Amino acid sequence: MTAHSGVPGPAGRGDIDDAQQLANYALARLKGLFPDRLRLKLPTVEVVRLFVSTLSREMARRGVTRGMVEAGLQRVASECDWPPVDVPVFLRFCSPVRDYQAAFAEAQEQAYLRNVGLGGCPAAWSHPAVYWAGSRFGWFELRNSGWDRAAGRWAAVLDEVLAWGAWPDIEPLAIPGQAKLQTRAVQLQAVAAMRAKLAAAVAGGAAAEGWERRPVVE
Repeated sequence: MTAHSGVPGPAGRGDIDDAQQLANYALARLKGLFPDRLRLKLPTVEVVRLFVSTLSREMARRGVTRGMVEAGLQRVASECDWPPVDVPVFLRFCSPVRDYQAAFAEAQEQAYLRNVGLGGCPAAWSHPAVYWAGSRFGWFELRNSGWDRAAGRWAAVLDEVLAWGAWPDIEPLAIPGQAKLQTRAVQLQAVAAMRAKLAAAVAGGAAAEGWERRPVVE
């Protein structure tokens, strides 16, 4: 974790030998799951070596663990008819956050709720990485960005956060006082109060705070 924020910094390259072993393990498991179809996807020794080397580099870069690979292989076994040998696709199965657009929508919704003090508590998030990606992305920017515009930056930020491998607890929401809650009810109360002041001022009422008649100085 960084000294000031309590948030981990970017993951290092990791142990390349461990990543190589993990990539070979993933390949062996894929062979067991798709013995015939894997040969169609990876037809030559050169293609197999390229897949393993690329997978091992990305595993090391992203800090992929054995547990993440096991979880990914279980998803592959239950969801796929063909082996996912595109490295980014396979690693997405191993990720605790698989649907980046859905994660963006979740973070955006929770950002709105946190802004008005009505949600965004730790239990509301599907995974701490989604919260920390939102924090890194910027809550204001998150609330005011559309997916088409934000997709590239969101993916980069979420990838960085997922590469931590372990995540701090989600920060609890500090509930502001009633006057600072920008809920619809509070907004309507403020409008009603302002209208009352204006009405009193128009009528010449000396009791309207801030609108008292001042004596005319000759």
